[in-house]
Amino acid sequence: MQEQINNPAIKIFLVSFCTLEDICFLKTIYELNDILVGVDQGTKHLLESDLIPHFIIGDFDSFTLPTNFALKSKIITLEKEKDYSDLEYALNNLPFLLDSELKFSDYEVIIINNMQGRIDHILSTLFLMKKRKNISIQSATQKIFFIDKKIQISLPINTTISLIPMSHEVKNITTKGLYYPLCNESLFLHQSRGISNLSLESLVQIEFHDGELLCVINNNM
Repeated sequence: MQEQINNPAIKIFLVSFCTLEDICFLKTIYELNDILVGVDQGTKHLLESDLIPHFIIGDFDSFTLPTNFALKSKIITLEKEKDYSDLEYALNNLPFLLDSELKFSDYEVIIINNMQGRIDHILSTLFLMKKRKNISIQSATQKIFFIDKKIQISLPINTTISLIPMSHEVKNITTKGLYYPLCNESLFLHQSRGISNLSLESLVQIEFHDGELLCVINNNM
């Protein structure tokens, strides 16, 4: 799967709940100049795969750092009892962690998380993304992100793509390059019309005027 075009040059990977298969996927898109952040249990898989994160964040309730841990990572240990998740802390403190005055929108943030298991964690992660741009959840099997009004996506033909309204109504949606096209139409929160579409062309275009629209791309390869 290809990224949305015109993304910022700075990529930050937040490696959260995932499997070794997802780490193998990460290796295919991670470059040496990117920033790697292990978020609690995600750190374990990174170390097992010989990927050394720049930062390690967590309360370590699901993973304990090795006692002989002597790497060059910056470790931030959070309290186990707190009003926010480890991932939320990482997202909210990226400029501080990087000692940078850049705004959040200057980064492309990729959360490596396979979104399986607990529905409460899945929903929480999605809502953390709602008001942010240039952020996606990716794994070996899918990519999830909010569309910012207009997008072009480069995809293999016959890729499964779903458009899911996250507000009551998403208005004036027009798509190009999909098997089931939309032409200035609406999708509603209580309907499943936008699920399981297919790309007919290598470049898919999606545009809408009002609402919050989630895009889920499945890796069919």
